[in-house]
Amino acid sequence: MKTEIENQKKEFEAEKEKLKKEREREKEEQRKKFEEERELEKEEEHKKFEEEKEKLQKYFKFEKNILEKEVAKEKEKSRILENQLVQQMYAEFDEEIKIVEKEVIIDGVRVTFSEIINLKEVLTARIQRKLDNDTFVEDPFDKNKISLVFFGDDGGGTFKGGISIGNCDTPNSPDNFTVTVVVNGKLTKKIMEAVLGHMASQIEGIDVIIVKENGEDREFRAEWSLGGDYQWDLLSCGRKAAGCNCCCIWCRFNRKNAKIFKDPSALKRGEKRETFDELPDDEGEMAFRNITSK
Repeated sequence: MKTEIENQKKEFEAEKEKLKKEREREKEEQRKKFEEERELEKEEEHKKFEEEKEKLQKYFKFEKNILEKEVAKEKEKSRILENQLVQQMYAEFDEEIKIVEKEVIIDGVRVTFSEIINLKEVLTARIQRKLDNDTFVEDPFDKNKISLVFFGDDGGGTFKGGISIGNCDTPNSPDNFTVTVVVNGKLTKKIMEAVLGHMASQIEGIDVIIVKENGEDREFRAEWSLGGDYQWDLLSCGRKAAGCNCCCIWCRFNRKNAKIFKDPSALKRGEKRETFDELPDDEGEMAFRNITSK
């Protein structure tokens, strides 16, 4: 009896172990099946993702091409518009400013120069624009006076003369400075007398400038000043150019810094020129009769 029970127990344990292994095998098969299905799902999802990605890339590439074409069109339109505005500006410039080129022979040397021949109209137009743009600054002591300065300077192988409008915050900026005459070569007294006569007569004739303000005429009295270095002032006042020992006021105040001069003797006094006394070699009249040297 005991042996039979033991045998039954062994059979039960064997059957139990068999069922356990069978369950483990089924679980393993289910796990593998689940993993395989999950891998298939992942592959399918990845495939769909890549397909969507490719579609989006094609779409955005298409949109990018369209955008680039639109940008290129807008750039071309802007370029054409800019060219039109530049051409319009040049046309307005040519209509407003009349420039002539001339040529003279001085001591056998050919001298070419360009000058504005409608100076009063040009200055009137520039002052009118300042009033229209609210950039004109009235003289607090005389609201009907306008300050004009004629500058002259040699440099770069040419002489440039121009007019600065003083009734503004930045008189020497390009918006307020007008180049009126350009001479090829260095300016001398003879060349100055030959080429600047017409410009001087134009300046002499500009004593009043009339512009429009609020639809009505406004008259300004022109006050002229002469600007530039000492050499230019001397030439304009009928004197020969200053020598190296006739430094300007700025250099005179900076005498202590003699190293900036190639020849320190340039800082010595030149009393003959400082007094503006006539010398035997001085010739000619003042170029600008209505301009005071500042």
